Amino acid sequence: MKRIENLWLDYRNKVIPPFAPEVQVIESKRAFYAGAASLLNAVMVMLDTGSTEPTDADLEKMDQIQQELVDFAHEVEEERA
Repeated sequence: MKRIENLWLDYRNKVIPPFAPEVQVIESKRAFYAGAASLLNAVMVMLDTGSTEPTDADLEKMDQIQQELVDFAHEVEEERA
C-alpha cells in the first residue's frame, strides 16, 4: 500500500475539480508530495534521538504539528465562506 499516493488521490478527489487542466493536476501533485516530504523531514529532524519509543517531547511536537494543520484548515474554510 502506498500511503502518500492514497492521500494524494483522496486530496485530488476532494479538492481538484474533475475538469481541471492536466497541468493543474500535475503541479498540484508535485506540491502535495513536496509538502509530504518536507513534513517527514521536519519530523525526522525534530524527534529525540537515542530512543526507539516516542518520548513525551516527541508526542508534544506531533500534537503541535497536528494543531497547526487544523488551524490552517480552519483558515481555508473561513476564506471560502
